[in-house]
Amino acid sequence: MQEDKTYPVNLQISYSTTAEYRKCIRKLFSMSSTNYPDLNAYQDMDDVTRDEMEYDEEAARDTLTFLYDKTINNEIFKELYRLAALKMFSLELDIGLSILLSYDYLEIFHYCLVSFFENEAGFDSTNKGVVELMKRL
Repeated sequence: MQEDKTYPVNLQISYSTTAEYRKCIRKLFSMSSTNYPDLNAYQDMDDVTRDEMEYDEEAARDTLTFLYDKTINNEIFKELYRLAALKMFSLELDIGLSILLSYDYLEIFHYCLVSFFENEAGFDSTNKGVVELMKRL
């Protein structure tokens, strides 16, 4: 992972389809198409399956590690991760992080992350993104 990694606070996250969501994830994780698996051998692959398989695992791992490391010591994020993990009958906080990056939560979670990275000292439980996520979880 790069030491100088930062969160893309200027990235707009908005989607209404699965394909649009995947495009947002690719941007958020700074995925590189050069790191996608070689799918050329699969001539009959439909566009949806190809889209599902075009995934840069290294970029995803780096971003997840970065986010977890930067937020895990914040009590608000710990609680969000705990509540999200419970959705999968888990107590693992990193599972909670993954859940919050899913289709159902990404837009509002991104808002929380932007708020946190732009003003960590001012990020608290009254943040409108935190309030909304707590309701949803």
